[in-house]
Amino acid sequence: MYAILYMQHWEGSGLNRAINSERMSLERLKFAIHMVLDSENEFGEMVAANIWSTNDA
Repeated sequence: MYAILYMQHWEGSGLNRAINSERMSLERLKFAIHMVLDSENEFGEMVAANIWSTNDA
């Protein structure tokens, strides 16, 4: 699922950049956030509601 969603947003411009572990971690984090908070993702709404309710406690 991760690879399929990533391919939807990839335009090939990153092929000439060197890959390092710091950048990969950042890209994974950004993509995970995008997947969870996507407007079509009902699970993301549950996660966001849970995070806000936990912060209020």
